[in-house]
Amino acid sequence: LNLDSDCVLINCISLSDVDKCEIYKEDCQFQNSLFVNYLYSNLKHYNFKKLIHLSTNAVYDGNNAPYNENSVCKPVNYYGKMKLEADKFLLSFNDARVMVLRPITLYGRLVKGGRHNPVSLIINSIQKKQRIKLVNDVTINILYVGDLIRAIEKLISIDFYGTINISGDEIFSRYSLGLKVAKILNKGLNLIEEVSSSEFKTVARRPLDTTFDNSLMKENGL
Repeated sequence: LNLDSDCVLINCISLSDVDKCEIYKEDCQFQNSLFVNYLYSNLKHYNFKKLIHLSTNAVYDGNNAPYNENSVCKPVNYYGKMKLEADKFLLSFNDARVMVLRPITLYGRLVKGGRHNPVSLIINSIQKKQRIKLVNDVTINILYVGDLIRAIEKLISIDFYGTINISGDEIFSRYSLGLKVAKILNKGLNLIEEVSSSEFKTVARRPLDTTFDNSLMKENGL
């Protein structure tokens, strides 16, 4: 590898389909934990500026929101457990070049071939005039992907290291998010149905409220 002291590496590789992780545990373990161990173990001897690892809000159990960087991590599904394993591995070296960044659920423009995010899914349903069921009991403060990019740039510039949670300020259930998107589009309110998460049968458990306390983010000018 041709690395130098100005090189920043960002690990975005992840198997993030929570139900698939519960079914295909070996794949989940490899992509979300073992690969991270392999990556850092092979990089640590090089002279690079930063290794930024994107973690997840799924490391929290959803029972004690809002969560800050000192909150107890207690994942309720295999995806969260494997992501937490990777976080612990990276942080165990006390390497000032390593940053574990935990973004909340992201939204933004849907890229070709990509998975829908909460906002793009709602927009797509409204544009196609399809009814959509949105849960009222799963709560987060979502984050625009452009704001995540700006946060990463800022954290690199101030030479931050360790763990940091990144989120927006507004708190939404999927249902309240749907209402806001429909109002912005000025259409589709009649297509949105409010339901509880018990309406959907899933393989993996989901935490109900992983809202972040993003005070550390703001203290660092993000």
